[in-house]
Amino acid sequence: ALSFPDDEEADATSSVGDIVDFYVDQGLWEIESDCVCRFAHDQIQTAAFLLIPEEEKANLQGAIGGILINNLDQDALEEYIFEILSLRNCAAPSLSDENRLDLAKMNVRAGLKAMEGAASDTAVIYFAKARELLGSKGWGIEQALTIQLYSAEALARFLIGDQSTMDALLKEVLSRDDITTKDKFQAYEVKIISGQTSNRLEESISMALDVRKQLGFKRPPTKISMVRVLREFLQARRAVQGFTAEQLAALPEMTDEKLIMSRRCLEMCSTCAYMCNQNLYLLIIFRLVRETIAHGLNKSSVDGYASFSLILFAIFGDMKRGGEMIKAAELFLDRDIIGMKQPSGVVFTIKSFYESNTKPLQGSMQPLLQSYLYSLQHGDVETGCWTLTFRSCNLWFTGRPLNDLLNEFKASAGVQDQMHQ
Repeated sequence: ALSFPDDEEADATSSVGDIVDFYVDQGLWEIESDCVCRFAHDQIQTAAFLLIPEEEKANLQGAIGGILINNLDQDALEEYIFEILSLRNCAAPSLSDENRLDLAKMNVRAGLKAMEGAASDTAVIYFAKARELLGSKGWGIEQALTIQLYSAEALARFLIGDQSTMDALLKEVLSRDDITTKDKFQAYEVKIISGQTSNRLEESISMALDVRKQLGFKRPPTKISMVRVLREFLQARRAVQGFTAEQLAALPEMTDEKLIMSRRCLEMCSTCAYMCNQNLYLLIIFRLVRETIAHGLNKSSVDGYASFSLILFAIFGDMKRGGEMIKAAELFLDRDIIGMKQPSGVVFTIKSFYESNTKPLQGSMQPLLQSYLYSLQHGDVETGCWTLTFRSCNLWFTGRPLNDLLNEFKASAGVQDQMHQ
């Protein structure tokens, strides 16, 4: 039988090395390196854990998590944050208010990291824990953190199809009078996107334009004559005249936060307007292009360039300039721009439309697949699913056997169902 040191053998005067040597001699531990040892077998670890009284396990796990938090550097904390929180969260009920706040911040970090990896179902676990730790006091002691938490969790809930919880979180943020429109912006963004996917297109357009007005920008009309559309088109085409694709992609970065938000409002409007108000869609794209030339690049410039390319070659037949604009959008994706952690895969979708007009239709399949994978990698589920739909339409005309097409269509539909699209 394995023996354990008695109180005298393991008293406070024993060195760490003596204790390690004792358990190695007993066959319980193995030394991997100078600073690392491990249980000789996973069943020994399980047996040791079972010997701990049930009422002490949570606190012990929490204490281990606390030791890791206090001793690991920031890079290691970021790398192992999920494993660390699986331990530290166990001790949440027994923590002081200060430690609960610190733990809530770590859970928000973990949730955001999970969102970056498109793991929304994992993210909601950490966001919910952070809300539990903050409680109702969060709005008073850490308002900025609480706004960020509620808005991020609302997006995660939307992505997993939990509409009721999403609505409750958004209502909590948007109903508060002590928060500015600028601070509420992410919550508004989630609400607008939710309206898009629920086919409440006019409602989403109206909300996006109202938010833009609250930010201090003029609200564009929703009823637009064709004469005005043509005038705006000529102004946009004149604005980009003389620029090469490389020059368009190398414009300075936009830094005005309110202007960036206003452009995001227009970008979200364009998605809805494309399906229900074509003249407004055209007006928005022309505005995005002109504002990019005047004020610099940001994430919304990608969709502006790419969509303007589509208008140029599909409506006006300008293949040369359309090709330049889609090339500029592609080049822009390679730049390190603020807010570009989740760039749009729509560039590759429109590129496939362009190439289907300049090359055999089969050549459009690869850009569409590239768009789908790129969108999922960057959390752009909506564009990814639209891309699958366009790909299915193009496949129909490629001459493939009907059974192959049926399998492709079923697979695409299954993916979109899983993504709640």
